[in-house]
Amino acid sequence: MTLTHGGWEIEPLDCGSLGFPAAALGPGFDDPTARPVLATLWRGHGRIALVDSGAGAFDELWPGAAGLTGAFERAAVGADDLTEIVLTHLDFDHSGGVVVGTLPDGLTPAFGSTPVRVLDVDLDFWASDVDSPPLRVGPRVLRVLRKAGVLGTFSDQEEVLPGVRARSAPGHCAGHCVLEVDGEDGTLLHLADLIHHPVHVEHPEWDHLNDRRPEVALATRTALLAEAEHRRCTLIASHIEGAGRIERRDGRAVWITVS
Repeated sequence: MTLTHGGWEIEPLDCGSLGFPAAALGPGFDDPTARPVLATLWRGHGRIALVDSGAGAFDELWPGAAGLTGAFERAAVGADDLTEIVLTHLDFDHSGGVVVGTLPDGLTPAFGSTPVRVLDVDLDFWASDVDSPPLRVGPRVLRVLRKAGVLGTFSDQEEVLPGVRARSAPGHCAGHCVLEVDGEDGTLLHLADLIHHPVHVEHPEWDHLNDRRPEVALATRTALLAEAEHRRCTLIASHIEGAGRIERRDGRAVWITVS
């Protein structure tokens, strides 16, 4: 479903799915539980921007989310059409698609000279490869982009695309951010990895998949979800199909899918 908001046409790009551990989603889930991996294509204001990119070259580490090329074909857009790329954070299933080649050292930028920007908050965390677990791909992605001269940064509260503001959302991953854009029908929030399943609106404490700082992540998640409910924001998220809104049903905060 393509959303129109703030002068943008925002189209989800299905990069595949990953089997998330049930213990990281909450009680009652199968183990594993498949969750979609969605990048988004933003067309408007004379731009064609990609937000996040699936697993790309790192698919071999946790297979299932390397489908960006096929998603581009379905969206009738070519890699050369992109004007810029924004990464909400550097987890492998969000940043991996901006590089191509073979691991560990045969990687190059997937989109040539197209600029790729990341949040500058906590960026020093990614400065070293020392003792990095395999799925911590941030150092390698940054090194490849920096060497090619295509890496850029943005700051908390900065407008990263026309009318689109980045907001630091700490705890889940170093440099994790959400995106906010105002339109005639209110505010749209791209939650990135703030939540991984609609049930986490009611139970934010269940969502701790790979949180770097769980207590900080929970505080961020709880505050932003409360704000989104209060402001009646339209919501999209990297691992939830479709758009939603938070409403109260029988005293509970729940994710309501919107068309």
